[in-house]
Amino acid sequence: MNIIENETNDFKWYDMSTGLRAVQLSYVISWAFENNIENEKLLKLLNMVHLHLEHLSSPELRGRGNHLFFQMHGILAICENVPIMAACEEAQKYAYNHFDAELSNQFKSDGMHVEHSPGYHTYVSFVLNNLYKSNWYSGELGQKIEKPLSLIPYLFHPNGNMVLIGDTEHDDPNLYNKLHQNVRYFTSDGSLGQPPS
Repeated sequence: MNIIENETNDFKWYDMSTGLRAVQLSYVISWAFENNIENEKLLKLLNMVHLHLEHLSSPELRGRGNHLFFQMHGILAICENVPIMAACEEAQKYAYNHFDAELSNQFKSDGMHVEHSPGYHTYVSFVLNNLYKSNWYSGELGQKIEKPLSLIPYLFHPNGNMVLIGDTEHDDPNLYNKLHQNVRYFTSDGSLGQPPS
């Protein structure tokens, strides 16, 4: 039970935080299996994982935008780290399908994020790149995020300031220099990486 000041917490199943919590929980239960944790505790953990998988797989609770990416990643984390879950076969298909569909919703064919905010474009590209590093996704995702990543250098002025459009704030380009060879070139004054075409 998730209680705050004697009242139920309405945000305990908030879309993005549930996805993030599912990832952490999946690693905890994987550790519990490896370390032969007593059955009673293991059953409690499995029940928690089951509840998270159930919530994350519910179409009515599906978020939008980058929140959905975290939700679907939570499903994949559970199914990769706790493969004994019976619901995983269908849940994984659900996660991949919605992840892919949202990716198409968020980026136009030229690779730019639909919000036209350099800060948001860079943030979402950064998130997707980190999720891809889990190795739970096909190489097709890597190809799809390549174009948005390659556009990041064009979202900064020559002096290193990010172009302030939409809800963009000043961001240090060095935060993103590992995202793409083009970004590395830009942040190293041309001494590393590859120049944009």
